[in-house]
Amino acid sequence: MRHNKNIIISNIAIYAFVVTLLAAIAAQNCYGLNSTRTENVLHQPRFFQNNTQNANIKTVRIYKTGWELAEPIIELHSNESITLTFDDLSEDGATYSYRIVHCTWDWHPSDIHYSDYMDGFNENTVSAYSSAMGTTVPYAHYSLTIPNNDVKIKLSGNYKLQIFDTYAPESTLFEKEFMVVEPIASVLATVTRPGTGKIRDRGQQVNLKVNTNTLRINDPFADIRVTVKPMGIPAYTKQSASPTFVRGAELDYTHPDSLIFEAGNEFRSFNNKSIRSYAPGTASISYRAGEFYTILKSEGSRHNADYSFQSDINGKFSVDCDGAGDPNIEADYSRVLFQLPYYDEIPGKTVHVYGELTNWQTNQQSQMQYNKGLGRYELELQLKQGYFNFIFVVKDTATGKVDATFFEGSHFASENRYLVTVYYMPMGSRYHQLVGVKIVGRD
Repeated sequence: MRHNKNIIISNIAIYAFVVTLLAAIAAQNCYGLNSTRTENVLHQPRFFQNNTQNANIKTVRIYKTGWELAEPIIELHSNESITLTFDDLSEDGATYSYRIVHCTWDWHPSDIHYSDYMDGFNENTVSAYSSAMGTTVPYAHYSLTIPNNDVKIKLSGNYKLQIFDTYAPESTLFEKEFMVVEPIASVLATVTRPGTGKIRDRGQQVNLKVNTNTLRINDPFADIRVTVKPMGIPAYTKQSASPTFVRGAELDYTHPDSLIFEAGNEFRSFNNKSIRSYAPGTASISYRAGEFYTILKSEGSRHNADYSFQSDINGKFSVDCDGAGDPNIEADYSRVLFQLPYYDEIPGKTVHVYGELTNWQTNQQSQMQYNKGLGRYELELQLKQGYFNFIFVVKDTATGKVDATFFEGSHFASENRYLVTVYYMPMGSRYHQLVGVKIVGRD
């Protein structure tokens, strides 16, 4: 009898556990989540990166064909295309080739063969190039369009476009990233002021809902991935781990403590479309040893300054040259000196010039050096003529965390745009589809 009694008690305990577990799952799926939310901040951005291994490669840009400031995102099976351009300043030039790699939602190579995601050969030559005309610095300008006669994209998702020397294919010189979307899911997003806390006056919150429409969703917490990227500060990209509420086909990511970003400030800018006359932001221009040198005005910290609106292009740059018919091959190069006055070198931190002009990277090429004699941080970059946006950011040498507010401050009123991407990978699939894209802003 005692043995049977133990069995009965054990069975009752198991039954109670199962009932409790099923109730918890039902509450989670039907009514929402009360558990701790998980968001990962990518301190060093993977988006649209360029880690060039050749100092002669300059002015690398990728965008949707037709407008050089457009995000490199195109629709699958459409007439849209991606354009990649770059300059080679070496004396002898080179022959370059490219390969295309399909990636997961977080930009790691997908576990699929290239023939699954594209028609054509895996490696092809960058055949379109022109020599610079009338410049003091000679260069060859290369351009590439995807898709083309050699390559057609078959699947949606994230892609890396890798450039390499044709005669050294094992070494990638640089890579840029683009996206191909099949717009199945719909995205509703707004940007508002955070509700409470110290972040209220300096932050912005993205409120987000995704309707999966015709997608077959078995587990919305595993089948769907969503990322939100500030288009001016990709180092602040956040990945939302799970929706707060699930209502049929609608996934609601709105949460009082979720998807809150430092709003930052408007970008600083300078214009060197003419390197023979001064423009706003320029302190001096000189010509020596066969090159132009441009010194920008010394601008200090804006951390404690009141917000002041100024139009910007969200950290990007455009190539332009006064009087040029084709700036791509007529714009010249100049060595540009950036100056940031500060009373002392910041211990445990590095300071960087940040924006598309430094490929959104906080690396050695973008790092400023402290000049103790003059009491300022300095960096010289060789840049093509045009209009540039940039800010000064601070990077923690121990954690790698990037702080865009140390010198720039942060204001809710800043005009920012956010890129929302929705990925779908059901059980049994071998790759992440990009099924939804939305650009939303506080304008």
